[in-house]
Amino acid sequence: MDLLHSTEFWAGAALLGAYQFAKFNELRSPDQDFAARSALIPNLRAIDFAGRLTYSATLAAFLAATFVIYFILCKISPTILSGWAQISGATPSDELKKFVDTINYPLYIVAVYMGLAQQSIPMLSNIGNVQRNLFHAWMGIPTRVLRASSFFANQIFTRSPNAEKLAKEVEVLRSDAWVGRIDAYADAELYATHLARLKLDDEPELHKATRRELKILTRQLVDVAAVATVRESGVASLSRLADDLRVSMLPNSGWPKAFLAGGILFLVGMTFLWNLIPAFDGLAAQFLGAVPDFWPNNLEFSGQYLISQAGPIFLATGIALGTWVSAFGRRQIAKLDESQRFEGTTALFSRYAGLFAFVLIGTVLFDTCQAFFQYGAYGPGKTTEFMALVKLSLPIYLLHSFIALFVCFMLLRYMDDGMERMWWKTISTILILAVGVALAALFYAAAQVQHQLRLSFGTNGVDLAALMIIINVSAASTAFACAALCKRQAEISSNRAQPPARRDPPRTHARAATVAPVNAPLAPATPAGE
Repeated sequence: MDLLHSTEFWAGAALLGAYQFAKFNELRSPDQDFAARSALIPNLRAIDFAGRLTYSATLAAFLAATFVIYFILCKISPTILSGWAQISGATPSDELKKFVDTINYPLYIVAVYMGLAQQSIPMLSNIGNVQRNLFHAWMGIPTRVLRASSFFANQIFTRSPNAEKLAKEVEVLRSDAWVGRIDAYADAELYATHLARLKLDDEPELHKATRRELKILTRQLVDVAAVATVRESGVASLSRLADDLRVSMLPNSGWPKAFLAGGILFLVGMTFLWNLIPAFDGLAAQFLGAVPDFWPNNLEFSGQYLISQAGPIFLATGIALGTWVSAFGRRQIAKLDESQRFEGTTALFSRYAGLFAFVLIGTVLFDTCQAFFQYGAYGPGKTTEFMALVKLSLPIYLLHSFIALFVCFMLLRYMDDGMERMWWKTISTILILAVGVALAALFYAAAQVQHQLRLSFGTNGVDLAALMIIINVSAASTAFACAALCKRQAEISSNRAQPPARRDPPRTHARAATVAPVNAPLAPATPAGE
């Protein structure tokens, strides 16, 4: 079926685009703290936690990614279904082809995206939600705004050690002068509406409140001010709110840029390898030649090798770095940088056990889908019974998963081993990573040749082993470079996230005149411990 000339394909694309457009603005977060804080501000949407320009650009990227995924799924689904049928015992025939072609894949995939099909399979019924959550995490929705708000509120608490001083801060935050001041860059109507809901007009009652009650009020007002600021003029304007609150601004971690740079680096490296591998077909035949010949001689087969070998490493790297960054951010806010030091192999396995299990299972499922695709695309193999295929292939798939698992472990070990690291330790990590991946790829290639293809390894499959070593070591090296970018960003963030006195410029008379508060209680923050 020619997808680009199919009415069903374009109808499904339009329906899916409209659905994803609406879903992207939905706000979902598993964080209980966010649920409690956001309940005070009704009708919050994702756009309220990002600037309009950032939101629009990311929405366009989100819809483009949706279309690409939709196109790929529509393209490979008939082949995978045909492979599944053949593995289940069906023989290739015109009837099987007719059955496969009669299924309306585009509309079925749209139904899966919407969670209307295969609801018993969690991953399949949540593709749209997972994609949205990934893009929201990349944008920092809602964590970026809430972390900044918490950072502001904590500084106010620090400079107001008793209830009387904190009550004066609340007086300023509820005043008309304050609403007028932030109106230049924030949604003052939203802020005023929330003030009216809190009913803070009774000043004597305000001064009778306990410090705990005043802290809750202060945090609520700062949260609303932060959301109103971002809703009106974007995340960049939080610095203006920080100036008006007379607090320090939480440094921009730059994680989205680091991840984007890492993804581009991985894409460039794999694209270069994709085009380079077929160019060495002649040399491989000359020096590694054997029958059968496994070295790809065109871009199609070179791309398939890259997807099958580098794909799990790429996904494992993204998930591992995302997990580490999330943990690092929590430690940074809590000022527990000393806990980033490496605690040993056992502690690392214990801390990331769930992640390692996910990588292992994900790689096995990835290889299983790839087997279905190969059976559907190139005809039945030597095994045409599903359980027999499982018994034969599962040990090999597990062996393949060890490559991504080892890469994931080494990257997390490198990232967790403190911020300051000797150059020779970095070189030793790279060498261990390359040697370990090369040995695992060699064993994996040998197992494939000997057990799946039932050929004698050594006289056969040397070119396959060399190819898998090259691809996996290259992918692992690129993954390490991506991790190095993220770690460098962590070092920058760690250096910036020092006590506020180090970040604030000197307070000259001119500066004091330009940022002097309308009401005196909003005084400059005093760092804790001084």
